[in-house]
Amino acid sequence: MPDRRRRKRYGIGNARSQDASTAYDPLGRVRRVREGSAPHPPPASTERLRSVMNVSLFPLPEGEAAAGFDTVVARFHDLEERSEDDPSAPLCDLGEDGDVLRQVLERADFKDLAGLMISGGRPVGDDGVGTVCLSLAPDEVTRVDGTLSGIDLDDVMRAAPAVLSPMFRAGGIPEGYEDGLRDCLEELRAVYRLAAGRGLAVAQVFQG
Repeated sequence: MPDRRRRKRYGIGNARSQDASTAYDPLGRVRRVREGSAPHPPPASTERLRSVMNVSLFPLPEGEAAAGFDTVVARFHDLEERSEDDPSAPLCDLGEDGDVLRQVLERADFKDLAGLMISGGRPVGDDGVGTVCLSLAPDEVTRVDGTLSGIDLDDVMRAAPAVLSPMFRAGGIPEGYEDGLRDCLEELRAVYRLAAGRGLAVAQVFQG
């Protein structure tokens, strides 16, 4: 996995409200699910997930994904803590830029799978206060990996300026932002490669 400790990115929402020289740290903290909580309501719409929430992805056994929201969130929390000291932990943290990356991939002619790989999983559950979990089955993971493993990162990133330019106010795209997106794409590809190679599912966790 790429060394996320060396990555420096800007979230789109952050860049609109702050000076472009301000670094954006997308790493969130999962809300712990209290024991005895009410049943999880249906997850928010995919459009809301794409536009306003942080997203993280990671591989896990299909049985854990099927076990439900609490199990997936517990695995996510463990990976978050582990990733603070171990940059090789299999966690892809897209922060607030998941939808941006989706748009870049679509612009680069990967429309069929761009949404699936970032926010198109099956609903697992929602804690009702801002954390939503989706998951992709192993066969879907294999489809995504087949696409990601064959792409040229430079070709994809050539589509980025056309997507990013309208998103930022005067001052242009912040320095380093495109490099950060490329890092995200590398992490995304690594997670799906690992999951596909081991026959695992992939969880998509959204926080807002």
